[in-house]
Amino acid sequence: MCWRRYSNAVRVLSVTIIFTFFCQAALAVRITESHYQGRPHFIIETKLATYYFDQAGGGFSRLIDNDGKDWIAFKKEPLESFPASAAAGFRGMPNALFGDANPDNGGGHPGFNQCKSYVVDRQSIHTQTKSGRWAWTWSFTETTATMVMTKADPSLPWWFLYEGPIAGSFTPKEKYWGTDKGGPRRDVPAKNSQYYDHIQWAYFSDVNSSKALYLAQHQPDQQIDTVWYLGSSKKGSAKAPDGMLVFGFGRGQKAQPQLTGQGQTFTVGLLELPAAPALDDALHGALQSAVTQALAQPSYQPKPSVALVYRPLAVTDPMAFNGIIAFTNPATSSNKEASNQRSWSPLELLAPHLTSLSKSNILELMENLQAQPGPWPEVLKQRLIVASQNRAYPQADIIRAAIGRQARP
Repeated sequence: MCWRRYSNAVRVLSVTIIFTFFCQAALAVRITESHYQGRPHFIIETKLATYYFDQAGGGFSRLIDNDGKDWIAFKKEPLESFPASAAAGFRGMPNALFGDANPDNGGGHPGFNQCKSYVVDRQSIHTQTKSGRWAWTWSFTETTATMVMTKADPSLPWWFLYEGPIAGSFTPKEKYWGTDKGGPRRDVPAKNSQYYDHIQWAYFSDVNSSKALYLAQHQPDQQIDTVWYLGSSKKGSAKAPDGMLVFGFGRGQKAQPQLTGQGQTFTVGLLELPAAPALDDALHGALQSAVTQALAQPSYQPKPSVALVYRPLAVTDPMAFNGIIAFTNPATSSNKEASNQRSWSPLELLAPHLTSLSKSNILELMENLQAQPGPWPEVLKQRLIVASQNRAYPQADIIRAAIGRQARP
């Protein structure tokens, strides 16, 4: 009997190790939840960078490379004070919706509250404004982050901005940059000498950094794009103690958004460089080649699922395998017992997020719940009942039908 128990334990441990190994190998991207600056965030961990995504803002507040340098470094205070907010609240990406004429002004910008965001799958986040006029999806690989504007108010323009300190510091004279028009460049365009051109991609780095940040627009256009530095004091870009780079696809003169419509796609990524690269044509050619190769890779297509990842589970539920939660159908699982054990606790954690799930998410969840043996987790059951009675919730009828089937003997 003791030998049988020992043998079973070894087999379960082996399955756990193998499952964990393959999950970690497959998950070059990991999305968890936490807070930054007192605001709920998704934390996206990849091979080359960790991104902080402000859920209510709909944009990134941090982009931290492997050296610990934060290329965005958003802070809430001051949020909107010129020029002081160049060291705080102006920072972010993509800061897409701007202007008093836009009812969703502030959408896509950390620190604002115009949006709702949720995890689509293990590599994607979807955001929509509370008005429903705008929506965009970010998908991540181990080296890139790609945004698609999936819905846009046809009557209003927008832009895609990166605003932050290159390589984590505001020292314009130590920075260099380039675009598809040429580089690397060491000049410091400022508020009164902004650089304008038609740019398809650009890169930015620091002479002391082994990383370069690039941003690319997939669909070429004839809209004006811009590069310049904004200091956080009246001393100007070159002498201010802090500040940020302003780079904008579709940011025209006098801060006028130029992009229109949906379907636009943008990719952001970090590139590894030699420790002290020579700032010459060879470096520009290497960066151009790297950006071109990155853009040639097939774009990741989100796969809607109720698989979500939560940092706390790594501690509270060891069976969640380092925070990976897979809502699997026991009827098709190769390890039914382990599958059931993994599913119950995460299902309860899913409960507060029900109304953020899409129709396909809900259908998948209901199908998996029907396959679960025994009663549904009580917390989840109560949330489902509340959702089924919410007349404003689009998936209420699906949940009502599932509850009705579960109630039948």
